[in-house]
Amino acid sequence: MMTGMALGGTWASSAQAQDFRSEYMVRLLTTSSSFRVRSQAALTLGEGEPSAEVIAALSGALTDRESAVRVAAASSLRALGDPAALPALRAASDSGDFVFSRARREAIRTLERAAPEAAPARAAAPVPTGPARFYVGLGDPQSSADGVNAELLGAVREVLLERLQSVDGVVMAPEGESSDAATRVTRRRRLTGYFVGSSVTSVGERDGGIRADVSVILYSYPGRAIRAMLRGGATVMGARGPDAVDQAVRGAVRGAMRSIDQVMIASTGPRG
Repeated sequence: MMTGMALGGTWASSAQAQDFRSEYMVRLLTTSSSFRVRSQAALTLGEGEPSAEVIAALSGALTDRESAVRVAAASSLRALGDPAALPALRAASDSGDFVFSRARREAIRTLERAAPEAAPARAAAPVPTGPARFYVGLGDPQSSADGVNAELLGAVREVLLERLQSVDGVVMAPEGESSDAATRVTRRRRLTGYFVGSSVTSVGERDGGIRADVSVILYSYPGRAIRAMLRGGATVMGARGPDAVDQAVRGAVRGAMRSIDQVMIASTGPRG
C-alpha cells in the first residue's frame, strides 16, 4: 500500500509538472518579444500533450510575424497530431514563405491522415451571401518592387481574401486545387470561375509620404484567360517606416478591389 501511494504521488507530481511546463511555454509563445524564445516555446510544446490550450496557442502562432515561429508552430501541430488544428492550418497564409508553406502542407497531410473524415473540409469556404454565382481561386501575391517581404505580401493576400469574401455569391476555391477539380465544381454547380492574381508594383517615398501601387488581374478559372486588370494606389502622408508601408499597401489593394463585384459581373462570359 505504501508503495502504491508513493507511486501515485510521483505520478501526480509528474503530471502537475507537465501541466506547469505547458502553461509556461504557452505563456512564452504568446507574450515573449523575442522570436527565438517564441520559436523554442513552440517546438517544446510539440513534445508534450495536445491540450486545447496548447493547440490554440500553436494555431495562433501560425500567423506570427516571424517565419521561424510559424514553421515551429506548424511542425509542432504536426507532431501533436490533433485534427482540431486543421482549420487554423488551412486558413494560414503562406505569404511567399516557402519553408512555412512546406511545413504547413506536411502538417495538413499528417492531420488529415489522422482524421480522414475531416479531409473534405479542406474545400470548405465561407457561406456566400445570396445564391452562389462565382467560384474564385486566389493566387499568392507577387511583387516587382524592392523591399517587399513575405509579411507585406501576406497583408496583400489578407485584404484580397477579405474583399472577395464580402462579394455576394462568391465561393472561394481551396488552395492548390487542380484544374480538373475546379472544372468539376464550376460545371456541377453552374458557377462562373475566376482566379485572382496580384502584384505590388511599387513602394517608396513620394509626395511627402509612403506611396504604394498594386495591380490585380482577374482571370477565368481554371483556364486563366485574362478578363480584367485593376490598379490601385494609396499614399500615407507624413509617415515613414514599416507601419506606413503596410498601410499604403493595404490601401492600394482596397482601391484596386473597390469595384471587383461589378467587374466580375461584367466579365462573365464563356468559362475558360
